[in-house]
Amino acid sequence: MRQELRRLFGGVFVYGLGEVLNRTIGFLLLPLFTSYLSPKDFGISGILGLIVFLVIPVFSLGFGTAFGAVYFESSDRRRKDAMVWTAFAALFASTIIMGVSGWTTRDWLSVSAFGEPGFERLIVLSLLTAGCTILAMPFRLRLQFEERAKLYVSISAVSTFLSILSSVTMVVVLERGILGFVEGGLIGQAITFVLFFASVLPSTRICFDSSLISRLMKIGVATIPGFAFLFVLQQGNRYVLRHFDGLDAVGVYTIGYNLGFAMNILITGFTSAWTPYFLSFTERKEEARPLFSSIFSYYVLGFGFLSLFFYLAARPVVMLMTQQAFHGAFVVVGMTATAQFFIGVFSLSLAPVYFAKEVAKVTFVQGVAAVVGAGIMVALIRAAGIFGAGISLVLGFFLLAWLQHLWNKWRGEKYLRVEYDWERVARFGIFYVAVAMASLIPRNLQLTTEIVIAAAATCALSVIFWFGFVRNEERRAALSSFRGLFSEQPG
Repeated sequence: MRQELRRLFGGVFVYGLGEVLNRTIGFLLLPLFTSYLSPKDFGISGILGLIVFLVIPVFSLGFGTAFGAVYFESSDRRRKDAMVWTAFAALFASTIIMGVSGWTTRDWLSVSAFGEPGFERLIVLSLLTAGCTILAMPFRLRLQFEERAKLYVSISAVSTFLSILSSVTMVVVLERGILGFVEGGLIGQAITFVLFFASVLPSTRICFDSSLISRLMKIGVATIPGFAFLFVLQQGNRYVLRHFDGLDAVGVYTIGYNLGFAMNILITGFTSAWTPYFLSFTERKEEARPLFSSIFSYYVLGFGFLSLFFYLAARPVVMLMTQQAFHGAFVVVGMTATAQFFIGVFSLSLAPVYFAKEVAKVTFVQGVAAVVGAGIMVALIRAAGIFGAGISLVLGFFLLAWLQHLWNKWRGEKYLRVEYDWERVARFGIFYVAVAMASLIPRNLQLTTEIVIAAAATCALSVIFWFGFVRNEERRAALSSFRGLFSEQPG
């Protein structure tokens, strides 16, 4: 079991490190771009990003979810090769349809998205960028599912660097403004596609299997509405907050949300490693039961504890990085991190669904969570403004994770039954809620005092966690695994 856990968390480390490096580069260059692009330019970029966000799940046909479910149905190498190229062919046809549709409706899209014409060229370029992202998907997933984490992260890092370099060239050197910014993004995604394509091409046999298309479509298309439901849970509270409290409140909330969303870097690293890991147990379900139970406990304890740092550091970080008018954003930072933590819990609960080949049923769970979460969202924001928006974000994703667990339990023997250590999880949950509530108690202290409090609380809670929640054998194993992270890694 220790070797299996080391394989998983070794992958988490590599993927997580890659996410940190990629996002840090962009974050450090933000002051440069803000010197050359106006707030209006960033507003245009945000609307274009929303268009891309909406079209990718639709025109990728849900293959991001379906690919893994079908890929691990068989260990036959030829079939897996056929999966890659069959999916690529289907997505190529889909992106052609997207491109033609975007070109013929570009005038209407400009007016619908921006309220006026004149943005047609930017919209077309953004759709081309989305197309490159979609086409790279099968090759990305091939590396991920073959657990070639180092190569995956290396390509991602190189493509991120080249993408930013192209954007800097277009915006700073050639002074092409928002048009150059969008063109740089397109160049970067095109490079990303080429790199992933070239990395997979030598190791796969180009072959196709038309029967796989119907299998992928059956699973994938049914999951597309799920992306809309997740959008409601993740972003819907901004619209409700604007309705009740106005744009100023949305601005303060957004600052806190963006800081807390940094937790998503760690969660993305985990889920990137977790998906191919649990799918590798498709034919070893009995072996998976005790292992998945341990992983659940370790995730809750480890990532839950990491998310607590966002509560402890929220006040001094917000005070350091923002003006007085934004200091109220601290209440949202930790709650956003908690919401991202629950996304990981939800991902952990998906293994039995994949094993039972009922991935499409996840959309139903997401729909119920979105509907109930939206009601909670409206009630809490109306009563408590920004604080209510943060609470509703946490409750929405907690509800999603809990409903998925109840669904798995309700399906009974049709699903893999994993017995979790709920007593241990509950004890940590009480500790977690107590720390989070204490960090949100109103006070009016100087920045220096807040830094001292955050540092002291971090040290104290680290000691309590290490000796109060981590068992002796786990401490020894954790130290041993940490030392072994830089030894042999898959890929």
